[in-house]
Amino acid sequence: MKVSLIRFLLCSSLGLLLTSCGPSPYAFLKASAPSVACLKTLEPDFNTVLYNTSVDVVGFHLSGLLLIKKMNDGSTRVVFTNEMGLTIFDFEFFENEFRVLQCMKKLNRTVVLRALRKDITMLLQSGYDYKNVKFYQSESELYFAIPDGTETTYLITDKACSKLKRIENTTKRKKKVIVNLIDAGENLADSVYIAHQGFEFNISLKKIQRSNAPE
Repeated sequence: MKVSLIRFLLCSSLGLLLTSCGPSPYAFLKASAPSVACLKTLEPDFNTVLYNTSVDVVGFHLSGLLLIKKMNDGSTRVVFTNEMGLTIFDFEFFENEFRVLQCMKKLNRTVVLRALRKDITMLLQSGYDYKNVKFYQSESELYFAIPDGTETTYLITDKACSKLKRIENTTKRKKKVIVNLIDAGENLADSVYIAHQGFEFNISLKKIQRSNAPE
């Protein structure tokens, strides 16, 4: 699994490079001027929340529980355990910092950890710099574009900016990761579907415990 996973991820990176000369997937958007203040009201407040979770990576399937917990020091712990209670990974996020406290051997590869870090950062909406946000709109949605080097993350809301619908990470010409948020009540989605574009790396989350549930 280790060799096939790394080969597949490297090939996917090459595929993204080869398609970089195509048209922008956001060429249809029009510039807009909404306030970033509404976007901040949609930031998730992860106190303690538990998700039924499944992960599929190049034919390798994992399932179990994902715990997201806000710690007293301001950091966020993200712990994924299987049905037997064995830890698959244990990550710590604090602003722009990321620490691997524990990770199973099959996933403990730089390219995999980088992908998981990006996925979870998008879910947490952690470390985003709103100073350089650009605003766009389609006929039915608002797009908040947050640039980060050669990539851009789009936070996409309904036209009233009352609900965060999805998050997309993209290069100039290619979507890389799409996070769909379903039934996002109280700023926490009931279901989350994370899909990498161009290769098999998908994460599915279904909330089973509210954010204010006891420890």
